[in-house]
Amino acid sequence: MAILRIIKREARTLEGMFAYAFDAAKVLYSGGVWILDIKDPLKEFLICKWAYRQFGGVDYKQIILSFTTEESKLLSPDYLIRVIKEAAEAIANITTVQLVYAVHGNTDNVHAHFILNSVSPWTGKKLQITNQATVQMKMDINEILRRYGLMEIAIKSFEIEKMENLDNQRRYL
Repeated sequence: MAILRIIKREARTLEGMFAYAFDAAKVLYSGGVWILDIKDPLKEFLICKWAYRQFGGVDYKQIILSFTTEESKLLSPDYLIRVIKEAAEAIANITTVQLVYAVHGNTDNVHAHFILNSVSPWTGKKLQITNQATVQMKMDINEILRRYGLMEIAIKSFEIEKMENLDNQRRYL
């Protein structure tokens, strides 16, 4: 099954996270959502923070989406990259922040590091990933995984209870 992890505490600075994620020895593909220049996403993240005078607190959030070793061996990287591009858009739509991602192929399983700006370019508010947003991400990404014939992300029992409170448009009441 695929795994989606939202990293709670980051050990790296924003610059350090970009350096790690975009290390050429690991990256199969990189991209972004609501980013104009993928060659300098750090600059865009910082411009957004400065525009809204949001300097304190958390600089970014990292989300990792990884596939099973079997899927990583059987499917071409191009196939998995298409899934990751769609997952990036789903995450950006839920969080309403800029994000960049790097697809790594340096391990037994293909995985993507999504780096989310902590400030929304649309509202200027700081990023808050609630439990409901996490469940929504998993549900939306599972829908993408199903379309591509991949194993879905497990949703925990307490999260299933929350899903019962969704309206018919798959959003929380």
